[in-house]
Amino acid sequence: SGVNIDAFGFNAALPKIYKEAGIENFVTQKLRYNEFTVFPYIHFWWEGDDGSRILALHVYPGHSNHIDADELSSIVRVFHMTDGIYNIPVMWGYGNHGGGPQQRMLERIGELKTLTVYPNLKYNGFKGYFDIIRHEEEEALQNLPVIKNELFLETHHKTFTGQGRVKETERECERRLLAAEALTALAQGKDSGNMQTLFDEA
Repeated sequence: SGVNIDAFGFNAALPKIYKEAGIENFVTQKLRYNEFTVFPYIHFWWEGDDGSRILALHVYPGHSNHIDADELSSIVRVFHMTDGIYNIPVMWGYGNHGGGPQQRMLERIGELKTLTVYPNLKYNGFKGYFDIIRHEEEEALQNLPVIKNELFLETHHKTFTGQGRVKETERECERRLLAAEALTALAQGKDSGNMQTLFDEA
């Protein structure tokens, strides 16, 4: 799966690129930060201009969940009312700024797994999640909306540019960085005088 949690919008060519790379699924959560409109979908098909189609997941409610029983019940309801899907993924832990899972969250998972009246909890990754819904939720997946466009984020504007001058300058910086990296590697066995000549020539 192509997991891109924190990019500021997604180009319409990504479904085609992912499909060519053998990637069938896409995951993000960033579109919930839209400034003006609410992104209305959780699961949807994202289609490129060549007809390439991947299954996309816009994680709800986001990338940080503390394994609260009431919140998990609410998430289940939202998923089913939105898409008709019963299986839900939960990105748990303090997901921002490197916090990660905590011991008390692991303990809550252990407690909730013992309850027979609660949705079953299991550890899994996104690949496992998509395998499950493609197998168990086929009818719901057939009725998902199809987006044939970029996924534009209405916050953090102007992070992409079409200005040729900017792109040319960025490419020149990339070229110089690659040259500097190669010369630095050579410097391990060269004296400083010879290296200065190499840098001047580059």
